Amino acid sequence: MPRLIQIPLVFLLLTLAAVVKAQTPLTCGIVGIDGPTEVEAGMPLRFKARITGMGHITKPEFKWTVSAGTIATGQGTDEITIDTDAVGGTVLTATVGLSGVPLGCTGEASIRTEVKLRPIACHRPFDQYGDIKFEDEKARLDNFAIALSNESSTTGYILMSAGQLTYQNEAEEHLARAKSYLVDVREIDRNQIITINCGFSRELNLKLYIASLGANPPPCSNPEVPFSELKFTKPRPVRRQLRSDGKAIVPLVQEGDPAPGGGTVISTQRVVNDHSVIAYGAIINDSTATQGIFRTDGTESVAIARDDVSPPTGGTFLLLDNLSINERGQVSFFSAMTGGSADFGVFRGEGGELTPIFLSNQPAPGGATFNDFGNPVINRHGQVASAASLTNGASHEGIFVGDGTNAIAIALEGQPAPKGGVYSDPRGRLTVRLPIKLNDRGESFSIPLWQTVRVPPASFSEMESKRKLSR
Repeated sequence: MPRLIQIPLVFLLLTLAAVVKAQTPLTCGIVGIDGPTEVEAGMPLRFKARITGMGHITKPEFKWTVSAGTIATGQGTDEITIDTDAVGGTVLTATVGLSGVPLGCTGEASIRTEVKLRPIACHRPFDQYGDIKFEDEKARLDNFAIALSNESSTTGYILMSAGQLTYQNEAEEHLARAKSYLVDVREIDRNQIITINCGFSRELNLKLYIASLGANPPPCSNPEVPFSELKFTKPRPVRRQLRSDGKAIVPLVQEGDPAPGGGTVISTQRVVNDHSVIAYGAIINDSTATQGIFRTDGTESVAIARDDVSPPTGGTFLLLDNLSINERGQVSFFSAMTGGSADFGVFRGEGGELTPIFLSNQPAPGGATFNDFGNPVINRHGQVASAASLTNGASHEGIFVGDGTNAIAIALEGQPAPKGGVYSDPRGRLTVRLPIKLNDRGESFSIPLWQTVRVPPASFSEMESKRKLSR
């Protein structure tokens, strides 16, 4: 072939190759990360980057970042190992950035893994005492409360064995009184205190322990006395809930009072509103019920909930706890249940049919499913705010407000906060035990360790209008 013909032909072939290359569609493919959804603290956590269908990278370079923990090995490669020793009780986010990707493609991906706390077998004994006067016991409990306040990420255990000389339900009543003092007087979060009835020993004995979150409960160690050797002849103390206006003291409820619905009551916890109306939890004797929630103004008493009356979800109440009362006498509370459509719930009641506010296994605002609840509070409009743990969603916990007809999410873990950043709990997955507040305008409440949040008034206006239309 003549040389003059060869040169244009080569030029033409190069031009055609460039045109073909320019017309080849850009294939970005997928950048992802493979790894576990949860791991126990102290165990190595491994993530591996996954690149699918991205054909323009000849030698990719990886840059990893993590929100917690330390990258032990693998930085710069497609697989890393993270040291999780110091990050138990948190949600760790790992992000990989990929350099050398084609222009217009995204070369970044993230993954979130829950780092669970390791169970701790040992506990720290705090105090131990026997059958002492309540005034002396309160001094012991005061010290216990100070220690728990200073170590808010711990759990306080109260273990009790009734003595050989006892009265019926002594341990249950004594434990309930001690917990009520810590919660109602010393303002320790109810969920931070766990009581354990250890049966009977030769002498009445109480033990106080402080344990880290995730620790196994301390064991009952006192030798038990056979039931046949017990003597139920010990005098039962009389306990009262009183009201005073500075001039006179009026008893509102005392041990042995008739329980609305049958039986007699022994009050265990109480909350009061500005009109001196109290809602109280009680052990119920001489009845088919064993526990209940009641409201009284000293003249009239009504039953809010009893465990011999089925909840609206069906089944039976196992636990009635975390009471709150508003100025209208409406009471909100947390419950654990069995045999129905929900295992946990938050209800509102005022002496008639209960209104479910939040229930486990039901869809939650924000695209997850409710799992567990704690610390509900109620305002004068009957709106209830509660912390909740979540499943089947991007967030594992959140704060919600509902009125029994509608509910809105106020703060969701991992979601953007109004003042910047994202909602998170440095103590790790403790939202269901954090105290919260809800004002009577339904506009704001405070979330310790999270942020004070303002609820858009329009949200509650919409909820209120919908609630009225549904009546």
